[in-house]
Amino acid sequence: MGYENGRPKFWRLEAFPDASAASWRVFLGRLDGAPPRVVCDAHSGMLAAIDTQWPDTELYLCEWHMQHALTRLLHSQASGAHAVAANALMPRVERAFDGVHFWRPFVRDCRAAAIPALDNWLDHNDFLIQWQFQRRGRAANRPVDQPLTTGGLEHKTRPIRDAIHPRRHALKNRERTNRMLMLMQLHANGDDSETAYRTAILTWLLANGGRPRGLRRSVTDQLGSPSLR
Repeated sequence: MGYENGRPKFWRLEAFPDASAASWRVFLGRLDGAPPRVVCDAHSGMLAAIDTQWPDTELYLCEWHMQHALTRLLHSQASGAHAVAANALMPRVERAFDGVHFWRPFVRDCRAAAIPALDNWLDHNDFLIQWQFQRRGRAANRPVDQPLTTGGLEHKTRPIRDAIHPRRHALKNRERTNRMLMLMQLHANGDDSETAYRTAILTWLLANGGRPRGLRRSVTDQLGSPSLR
Protein backbone atom coordinates (compact mmCIF):
# COMPACT_ATOMS: atom_id res chain seq x y z
CA MET A 1 0.00 0.00 0.00
CA GLY A 2 1.15 3.51 -0.76
CA TYR A 3 -0.31 6.99 -0.92
CA GLU A 4 -1.55 9.09 -3.82
CA ASN A 5 -2.54 12.70 -3.17
CA GLY A 6 -2.58 11.92 0.55
CA ARG A 7 -4.96 8.97 0.20
CA PRO A 8 -4.05 5.30 0.81
CA LYS A 9 -4.02 3.11 -2.27
CA PHE A 10 -3.18 -0.52 -3.01
CA TRP A 11 -0.27 -0.69 -5.44
CA ARG A 12 -0.23 -4.47 -5.73
CA LEU A 13 -1.90 -7.59 -4.35
CA GLU A 14 -0.35 -10.94 -5.23
CA ALA A 15 -0.36 -14.46 -3.81
CA PHE A 16 2.85 -16.46 -3.33
CA PRO A 17 3.40 -20.01 -2.06
CA ASP A 18 5.83 -18.76 0.60
CA ALA A 19 7.20 -15.59 2.19
CA SER A 20 10.86 -16.20 1.33
CA ALA A 21 13.26 -13.42 0.37
CA ALA A 22 13.16 -14.72 -3.22
CA SER A 23 9.36 -14.36 -3.36
CA TRP A 24 9.53 -10.88 -1.84
CA ARG A 25 12.15 -9.86 -4.44
CA VAL A 26 9.84 -10.97 -7.25
CA PHE A 27 6.92 -9.11 -5.69
CA LEU A 28 8.85 -5.86 -5.15
CA GLY A 29 10.46 -6.13 -8.59
CA ARG A 30 7.03 -5.91 -10.21
CA LEU A 31 6.47 -2.44 -8.76
CA ASP A 32 7.64 0.54 -10.79
CA GLY A 33 10.42 2.64 -9.27
CA ALA A 34 11.47 2.68 -5.64
CA PRO A 35 9.73 4.38 -2.70
CA PRO A 36 11.67 6.87 -0.57
CA ARG A 37 10.46 5.10 2.57
CA VAL A 38 9.04 1.73 3.58
CA VAL A 39 7.21 1.03 6.84
CA CYS A 40 6.99 -2.70 7.59
CA ASP A 41 7.39 -5.32 10.27
CA ALA A 42 10.69 -7.13 10.86
CA HIS A 43 9.99 -10.15 8.65
CA SER A 44 13.41 -11.46 7.60
CA GLY A 45 12.42 -12.33 4.02
CA MET A 46 10.91 -8.91 3.43
CA LEU A 47 13.86 -7.04 4.96
CA ALA A 48 16.36 -8.99 2.86
CA ALA A 49 14.40 -8.28 -0.32
CA ILE A 50 14.06 -4.56 0.43
CA ASP A 51 17.80 -4.33 1.07
CA THR A 52 18.53 -5.96 -2.29
CA GLN A 53 15.77 -4.43 -4.40
CA TRP A 54 15.64 -0.92 -2.95
CA PRO A 55 19.05 -0.27 -1.32
CA ASP A 56 18.50 3.50 -1.12
CA THR A 57 15.05 3.32 0.46
CA GLU A 58 14.69 4.41 4.09
CA LEU A 59 13.44 1.54 6.23
CA TYR A 60 11.17 2.27 9.21
CA LEU A 61 10.09 -0.69 11.33
CA CYS A 62 6.46 -0.58 12.46
CA GLU A 63 6.33 0.79 16.00
CA TRP A 64 3.20 -1.20 16.84
CA HIS A 65 4.90 -4.48 15.97
CA MET A 66 7.94 -3.56 18.05
CA GLN A 67 5.74 -2.53 20.96
CA HIS A 68 3.76 -5.75 20.67
CA ALA A 69 6.95 -7.85 20.56
CA LEU A 70 8.26 -6.16 23.70
CA THR A 71 4.95 -6.68 25.51
CA ARG A 72 4.96 -10.38 24.56
CA LEU A 73 8.52 -10.75 25.83
CA LEU A 74 7.67 -9.20 29.19
CA HIS A 75 4.55 -11.35 29.41
CA SER A 76 6.70 -14.46 28.90
CA GLN A 77 8.79 -13.40 31.93
CA ALA A 78 5.80 -12.56 34.13
CA SER A 79 5.56 -15.91 35.89
CA GLY A 80 9.19 -16.85 36.52
CA ALA A 81 12.13 -15.58 38.52
CA HIS A 82 11.72 -12.09 37.04
CA ALA A 83 7.96 -11.88 37.54
CA VAL A 84 7.93 -8.82 39.83
CA ALA A 85 10.13 -6.72 37.56
CA ALA A 86 8.39 -7.84 34.35
CA ASN A 87 4.92 -7.10 35.72
CA ALA A 88 6.06 -3.65 36.84
CA LEU A 89 7.49 -2.82 33.41
CA MET A 90 4.63 -4.18 31.28
CA PRO A 91 2.13 -1.31 31.85
CA ARG A 92 4.82 1.20 30.81
CA VAL A 93 5.55 -0.22 27.35
CA GLU A 94 2.92 1.74 25.41
CA ARG A 95 3.92 5.03 27.03
CA ALA A 96 7.60 4.32 26.37
CA PHE A 97 6.97 4.50 22.62
CA ASP A 98 5.61 8.04 22.91
CA GLY A 99 9.11 9.42 22.38
CA VAL A 100 12.72 9.41 23.42
CA HIS A 101 12.06 11.23 26.71
CA PHE A 102 9.82 8.36 27.80
CA TRP A 103 11.90 5.64 26.18
CA ARG A 104 15.23 6.34 27.87
CA PRO A 105 13.97 6.15 31.49
CA PHE A 106 12.09 3.00 30.57
CA VAL A 107 15.25 1.41 29.14
CA ARG A 108 17.21 2.42 32.23
CA ASP A 109 14.70 0.58 34.44
CA CYS A 110 14.67 -2.39 32.07
CA ARG A 111 18.45 -2.69 32.35
CA ALA A 112 18.23 -2.40 36.14
CA ALA A 113 15.79 -5.34 36.18
CA ALA A 114 18.56 -7.57 34.77
CA ILE A 115 16.25 -9.84 32.76
CA PRO A 116 18.54 -11.64 30.26
CA ALA A 117 15.91 -12.01 27.52
CA LEU A 118 14.95 -8.34 27.84
CA ASP A 119 18.61 -7.23 27.78
CA ASN A 120 19.12 -9.25 24.60
CA TRP A 121 16.07 -7.65 22.94
CA LEU A 122 17.26 -4.16 23.88
CA ASP A 123 20.77 -4.93 22.60
CA HIS A 124 19.22 -5.49 19.17
CA ASN A 125 16.53 -2.80 19.18
CA ASP A 126 17.31 0.09 21.55
CA PHE A 127 19.57 1.94 19.10
CA LEU A 128 17.13 1.39 16.22
CA ILE A 129 14.15 2.68 18.22
CA GLN A 130 16.01 5.82 19.30
CA TRP A 131 17.15 6.39 15.70
CA GLN A 132 13.54 6.11 14.52
CA PHE A 133 12.39 8.57 17.17
CA GLN A 134 14.80 11.12 15.66
CA ARG A 135 13.24 10.63 12.22
CA ARG A 136 9.62 10.91 13.36
CA GLY A 137 9.22 14.65 13.24
CA ARG A 138 6.44 16.41 15.10
CA ALA A 139 3.03 14.76 14.88
CA ALA A 140 1.38 18.01 13.81
CA ASN A 141 3.75 18.38 10.87
CA ARG A 142 4.07 14.72 9.87
CA PRO A 143 2.74 14.05 6.33
CA VAL A 144 -0.02 11.47 6.09
CA ASP A 145 2.16 9.42 3.73
CA GLN A 146 4.80 8.93 6.44
CA PRO A 147 3.04 6.67 8.97
CA LEU A 148 4.80 5.13 11.97
CA THR A 149 2.98 1.80 11.78
CA THR A 150 1.43 -0.58 9.27
CA GLY A 151 -1.98 0.01 10.84
CA GLY A 152 -3.33 1.74 7.73
CA LEU A 153 -2.38 -1.24 5.56
CA GLU A 154 -3.92 -3.74 7.97
CA HIS A 155 -7.14 -1.73 8.14
CA LYS A 156 -7.37 -1.57 4.35
CA THR A 157 -6.66 -5.30 3.88
CA ARG A 158 -9.14 -6.46 6.54
CA PRO A 159 -12.18 -6.71 4.19
CA ILE A 160 -10.10 -8.70 1.70
CA ARG A 161 -8.75 -11.00 4.39
CA ASP A 162 -12.24 -11.54 5.81
CA ALA A 163 -13.59 -12.41 2.35
CA ILE A 164 -10.80 -14.88 1.54
CA HIS A 165 -10.30 -16.52 4.93
CA PRO A 166 -13.33 -18.89 4.87
CA ARG A 167 -12.20 -20.22 1.46
CA ARG A 168 -8.45 -20.14 2.03
CA HIS A 169 -8.00 -23.93 1.67
CA ALA A 170 -9.79 -23.93 -1.69
CA LEU A 171 -7.55 -21.29 -3.26
CA LYS A 172 -4.89 -23.57 -4.76
CA ASN A 173 -4.50 -22.13 -8.25
CA ARG A 174 -2.16 -19.17 -7.96
CA GLU A 175 -2.91 -17.64 -11.37
CA ARG A 176 -6.67 -17.58 -10.79
CA THR A 177 -6.22 -16.31 -7.23
CA ASN A 178 -4.08 -13.44 -8.49
CA ARG A 179 -6.72 -12.54 -11.10
CA MET A 180 -9.24 -12.40 -8.27
CA LEU A 181 -6.89 -10.23 -6.19
CA MET A 182 -6.54 -7.82 -9.12
CA LEU A 183 -10.31 -7.32 -9.11
CA MET A 184 -10.35 -6.92 -5.32
CA GLN A 185 -7.59 -4.33 -5.62
CA LEU A 186 -9.63 -2.32 -8.12
CA HIS A 187 -12.65 -2.47 -5.82
CA ALA A 188 -10.66 -1.45 -2.72
CA ASN A 189 -9.22 1.53 -4.60
CA GLY A 190 -12.65 2.56 -5.90
CA ASP A 191 -11.53 1.99 -9.48
CA ASP A 192 -14.01 -0.75 -10.38
CA SER A 193 -17.06 -0.02 -12.49
CA GLU A 194 -19.77 -2.48 -13.54
CA THR A 195 -20.44 -0.39 -16.66
CA ALA A 196 -16.75 -0.35 -17.60
CA TYR A 197 -16.47 -4.12 -17.06
CA ARG A 198 -19.57 -4.78 -19.19
CA THR A 199 -18.36 -2.50 -21.98
CA ALA A 200 -14.88 -4.04 -22.03
CA ILE A 201 -16.25 -7.60 -22.10
CA LEU A 202 -18.75 -6.79 -24.86
CA THR A 203 -16.11 -5.02 -26.96
CA TRP A 204 -13.74 -7.97 -26.56
CA LEU A 205 -16.38 -10.52 -27.58
CA LEU A 206 -17.55 -8.49 -30.61
CA ALA A 207 -13.96 -8.24 -31.82
CA ASN A 208 -13.52 -12.02 -31.57
CA GLY A 209 -16.71 -13.39 -33.10
CA GLY A 210 -18.54 -13.61 -29.82
CA ARG A 211 -15.99 -15.92 -28.20
CA PRO A 212 -13.12 -15.33 -25.78
CA ARG A 213 -9.83 -15.50 -27.65
CA GLY A 214 -7.97 -17.35 -24.88
CA LEU A 215 -8.54 -20.86 -23.62
CA ARG A 216 -9.89 -21.60 -20.17
CA ARG A 217 -6.74 -23.54 -19.31
CA SER A 218 -4.65 -20.42 -19.95
CA VAL A 219 -5.83 -19.05 -16.59
CA THR A 220 -4.15 -21.82 -14.61
CA ASP A 221 -0.74 -22.40 -13.09
CA GLN A 222 1.70 -23.35 -15.83
CA LEU A 223 3.59 -26.63 -15.59
CA GLY A 224 6.68 -26.11 -13.46
CA SER A 225 5.47 -22.86 -11.88
CA PRO A 226 4.65 -22.73 -8.16
CA SER A 227 1.00 -23.03 -7.23
CA LEU A 228 -0.55 -22.39 -3.81
CA ARG A 229 -0.87 -26.10 -2.96
